[in-house]
Amino acid sequence: DDVGNISRYSWTLLKKRAREYKFTFDDTLYAVSVTRDGAFANVVQGNRIELSEKGNYKLFFEGKSGSFSLLLMVDNTVPTVTITQGKNNVQIADIQKEGVTYKLFKDGKEVEFRQTITSVGDYYLIVEDEIGNISEYNFSLHYIDAAGIALIVIFCTLFVVLLGVLILLRVRQKIK
Repeated sequence: DDVGNISRYSWTLLKKRAREYKFTFDDTLYAVSVTRDGAFANVVQGNRIELSEKGNYKLFFEGKSGSFSLLLMVDNTVPTVTITQGKNNVQIADIQKEGVTYKLFKDGKEVEFRQTITSVGDYYLIVEDEIGNISEYNFSLHYIDAAGIALIVIFCTLFVVLLGVLILLRVRQKIK
């Protein structure tokens, strides 16, 4: 001001959406009210606020220099997927959240994520949303290839028949 008084402010920028918020404020400021989804939320303890329950929060503060409000969202819902095992594949579908990343491991080694898996192995999937909520899945794909087994059976049968024919021909030649 005109006589040299100085006010200093410091701010911490908060993300509008997070898994939780924990912060303190100094004695120049006090929380007048906090609501979660429109209802009173008892989350103020002295000069400390902890927001951990899922919801939309409105915080109203007053201080020596005026008042202000904050709108924050707590999202601690893990992203989910549906894993369906078929005869010869595994489908990963019904992704319940946008903005998720995937890490897929096959037999302990990271591989490229695909929604349809056809390669035999033991799998571990990590699904993480943009604010750090994580879900984990373990599944295996082990199957017997029926077409391959059928070919083996056919070849074995042909071999036995051919061997039988050769033995019969040999026996006939000895008889003559």
